[in-house]
Amino acid sequence: MWINGRYSRWTDGEPHLDANSGEQLRFDNIVVVAAEHVNTDIVEDTNGEPSIQIQIWGEGPASVFRNGVRINGRWHRTDPSHMLTFTDLDGNILPLAPGTTFFQLVPLGFDSLFVAEK
Repeated sequence: MWINGRYSRWTDGEPHLDANSGEQLRFDNIVVVAAEHVNTDIVEDTNGEPSIQIQIWGEGPASVFRNGVRINGRWHRTDPSHMLTFTDLDGNILPLAPGTTFFQLVPLGFDSLFVAEK
């Protein structure tokens, strides 16, 4: 939710609070990175669920929320030792607003995440 120039984080309809301060988490940018999620042969828990490898190399769709605006684009990462870069749909570099950024990684095709206005 875009309030006072920042995005407030909610989860399951409740404010997501900082465990130390008790304040709701707020960010200047939200970046949603859609990437392939692949089950591994590593058993994650006592229920036998496999660990998931999120493949953030190559490129894929992304949405950047900054200054109250959503910009659809792509993420790029050709080398696992490099940082992710973001471009708009025309291939222009997509800079983030100065400040804090929340990254949300989602599976390709995921459509249940939304950013609401105040």
